[in-house]
Amino acid sequence: QQRAQMHQGWHLKPGVQREAALNLDLCHVGKPCLPAGCGDLDKHRLSQDIVLQVNSVLDMASSLYSQYEKLTSPAPPRTDGRNRVLKLKLTDGHQTVLGMEYHRVPQLSTATAPGTKIHIKAGTEVRRGTLLLDDRNTRVLGGAVDALAQENSRMAVLVRILGIQEDGGAATSAAVAAVVSPKRRAMRRDVIDDDDDDNGDGPAATPTGNLPPPPPPP
Repeated sequence: QQRAQMHQGWHLKPGVQREAALNLDLCHVGKPCLPAGCGDLDKHRLSQDIVLQVNSVLDMASSLYSQYEKLTSPAPPRTDGRNRVLKLKLTDGHQTVLGMEYHRVPQLSTATAPGTKIHIKAGTEVRRGTLLLDDRNTRVLGGAVDALAQENSRMAVLVRILGIQEDGGAATSAAVAAVVSPKRRAMRRDVIDDDDDDNGDGPAATPTGNLPPPPPPP
C-alpha cells in the first residue's frame, strides 16, 4: 500500500493514509520527496511524481498593496485577474520551496486554502530553486489544514509583508513602495531568463528564498 501511494506521488510516514493526509500538515506526516537542496538547484527536472502542500499563495502580477486594498474593500473580488501569476510557497514537510505559475493552472487561485495538496508530475522543471507549474504538470488534490488557515491566509501574508500594524494602522509609504509590482510582461522578464536555456527545454525561473522586491516604477 505504501508503494502504491508513492506511485501516486504521496510520500507519507508508515500508517498514514492519503485520504487522511489531505487534511493533515505534511510537516507532521510527510516524508522527504523534494530533491536535496532543491532551493539551490539552478537547473533540474523532478525524477518522480510528488505531492506537496501549499502553504500560501500570492499574485505577483499586481501590487501587493492593491491586493490588500481589494481584500479589505466592502466588496472584495471573487476571482483573480486575467493576467495573474501565482507564486506558491510549497513544502513536502521537510523543505520549503517556491512554485511559480508559468502557465495558468485553472484549479489554483489566490483563494486556494493553506494546506491544500497538489500533485506535481515527474519531469517538472526546477529553475533556480523554483518549480515551474502549468496545467500539464500540476493537479490540485484538495484538502486544507485548519492550523494554517489563519496564520497563512492571504490577508495574513499580505499584512506581514506590508508591515501593516495589527491595530489597523496603514503601512508606511516606504513599505508600500517596496512591494509595488511591475506589469505582467516586465515581471515575467524578471522571472524567466531564456539565456541559460541552452537545451531549449523551457525558460528559467527566479531564485527561491528571500526574493528581493521589484523596484517601484519610475
